[in-house]
This record gives sequence, structure tokens and C-alpha cells, in this order.
Amino acid sequence: MTTKEDLAKFSDAQVEYIYRALKASIESRSGMGFHNGDMRHPAYTVGAQGKPADVDGLGDGPEQNQLYQLIKAASDSLEERGQQGNFAGYYRFSDWESFCKFAVGEGK
Repeated sequence: MTTKEDLAKFSDAQVEYIYRALKASIESRSGMGFHNGDMRHPAYTVGAQGKPADVDGLGDGPEQNQLYQLIKAASDSLEERGQQGNFAGYYRFSDWESFCKFAVGEGK
């Protein structure tokens, strides 16, 4: 699991680049990093409703999804560094629900 501590060795600008690239990947709607390449898969629509992840039943969750882990770590790191307000388009990936909302198009 990637954590903000893993990103501590990177500069503010490097963490911002990582964050922006991951967010752009989600915004591209390519499905990369999502179960079966499906951003509207039930794992994410259920997660967007704030319900607990059912990995056995739905196949993905916060402990398994590496894209979520990395973008959350980058978001956490930007927040901790006070850099989140330094560029337009910042979205706080604070937890599985916020990630899922963004993925299914409910997060802005």
C-alpha cells in the first residue's frame, strides 16, 4: 500500500505531478486502474453511496485498488504540505467514498 510517507522523498512539484497525472488518468475515462476497466462497476457505485466495500462480492475495495491508494497518498501529501490550493482543479481524495464518487462522475 502506498502512503504519504512513501511520497515524502519527492518535492512538492513532483507530488503535484503525480497527483495531476493520476487524476487525469481517471478523468480520461479509460478505465485504467478500475476493476474490469469499468468505472461504473458496482464496486464504485456502491462505494460512492458511502457503503462499505464488499471485496468478496464486488471484486475491488480500498485495500486492493492501487490507483486509489496512490492518488489518496498524493492527495494526503499535498494537504499535509499545504500545496492543495496552489493549482486549479484540485479534488480531495480523502477516502474510498470520495474516490468512488469522482470515478462514477459524482465528485467535482
